[in-house]
Amino acid sequence: AGLPIIDTLNNLIASGDQIIKIQAVLSGSLNFVFNNFKKGVKFHDVVLEAQQQGYTEPDPKIDLSGIDVA
Repeated sequence: AGLPIIDTLNNLIASGDQIIKIQAVLSGSLNFVFNNFKKGVKFHDVVLEAQQQGYTEPDPKIDLSGIDVA
């Protein structure tokens, strides 16, 4: 699912705010992986858990590559 970032940015600009920098993880699946990948936990297991919980596409490589948020 896409994030409503464009409308939010447009509203900020329209209100007179100046956007200098944006830093974000715009992928729910990558956010899940970043929050759950800890010492002693295998990357594969974190991705599998994300997939089982419905955070990833059927093929997680799509999410992990970042293509879907580019």
